Amino acid sequence: MTKTKYTEKRDLLIEAGLRVFSRKGFSGSTIKDIAQEAGVTSGLIYHYFDNKEDLLWGIIEEHTLNHKLYNIIKFSTEDLTIDELLKNILTAVFNFLKEKPYFISMFLGEAQRNPKIRKRLINLIREATEGLSYFISNKYKLDFHYVEVAVRNTLTASFMHHLLYMEGDNPVINEERYIQNTIQQLSKVLN
Repeated sequence: MTKTKYTEKRDLLIEAGLRVFSRKGFSGSTIKDIAQEAGVTSGLIYHYFDNKEDLLWGIIEEHTLNHKLYNIIKFSTEDLTIDELLKNILTAVFNFLKEKPYFISMFLGEAQRNPKIRKRLINLIREATEGLSYFISNKYKLDFHYVEVAVRNTLTASFMHHLLYMEGDNPVINEERYIQNTIQQLSKVLN
């Protein structure tokens, strides 16, 4: 099997697992459920993943927001203002939340039930917060710990905003306005 076909099949299983886990929860799902969702045999899943938990970790690794945030940092230009950087970050967060509703519901739901997943979620949040804080504090010559609190609060508030106020294609609160207001507030806090 070529690398491309291998990757395509693995991605198919990850997406099927994500949908099943978000509907049934991790413990309520079976390999058979995931295989049916993907339109493959149960045995094929074991060609790609050791077990159901291994598939779960594959889903989490594939769908983490941290990849997008690190790319924002990686491709930031020298002349990028803090407001432009914050807009890029918040836009990436909201796009991620809109693109991956199954992931959010699965990950948050399982984090409440499974201590290993809760620990992984905490580590992902810590990694994203520290990475962004380190970059912002160095680039704009700001106190790291002060920036870290602002970044953590902003990311948390963005997730909560999305979960509470975004209803499909009819958001209760205008996303653009929310991002702009958040940038203004953060700029005041950080400057």
